[in-house]
Amino acid sequence: NALEKTLGAKLFDRTAQGLTLTAEGTRYLEACAPAVTQLDDADERLRESMLRPKGTVVVGVQHVIARGCLTAALPRFHARYPDVDLDIRDFQRVTDEQISGVDVMLVLGWPKVEDLVQRRIAAGRFFVAASPAYWAAHGMPRRPRDLERHVCLPIRSVDGTVMDVWTFTKGEEQESVTARGWLTTSNAHRDLVIELAPAGYGVIRILDWTNRPDLACGSLVRALEDWESTEAPPVNLLYRASVRRIPRVRLFIEFANAVSRT
Repeated sequence: NALEKTLGAKLFDRTAQGLTLTAEGTRYLEACAPAVTQLDDADERLRESMLRPKGTVVVGVQHVIARGCLTAALPRFHARYPDVDLDIRDFQRVTDEQISGVDVMLVLGWPKVEDLVQRRIAAGRFFVAASPAYWAAHGMPRRPRDLERHVCLPIRSVDGTVMDVWTFTKGEEQESVTARGWLTTSNAHRDLVIELAPAGYGVIRILDWTNRPDLACGSLVRALEDWESTEAPPVNLLYRASVRRIPRVRLFIEFANAVSRT
């Protein structure tokens, strides 16, 4: 009664059978829902701060993401939350079978999902690289189209498409080249080309957040650094909305977001 008086609107129809929402009451309830959810989250965070999170978080992750950016970060999560165990599982694509029993998924590309929260947490760029010995033997490309005379080692995407058209831009210029070589690998076996390239067997196009040790030690040397290849697939964080109410899962979601920004 006090709320209706304050708002100047009738929120309920009162009958002998009980209360039912009016149209105005329904609209008001819908408008308040986000605020109520935010208040619930605030309550949960406060309760969480009083308790030490524990339990297991099941994380489905594609191999390239685990190798490229997740593995090195996991000890930091463990140090911060020692009572939370992580169950890391191989994950390739969003299917009912693969998401069953998984709390959080890290997926590369542009997944088509329903009934899942999807956050794009990282967007990388491709760069072209080969070993110093390869560049010495074959010459460094000056423009993207020069790659047509090089031995390139393309990789298939998760859905099986050969990613052999490499597009580059520099200012107003754009060039695309079809990458050809003696070996094409599936995404699951991308480590083959990542090991062969430093050994001098060809040119690879890889994401800028992978192979950092190879670049740092000089076993891979970048080419075409004044050209950009911005069509790289993003890293996506997927989860059911309901799991954010589980403190240990929410902590991992927040941690994954933070790792993507470093």
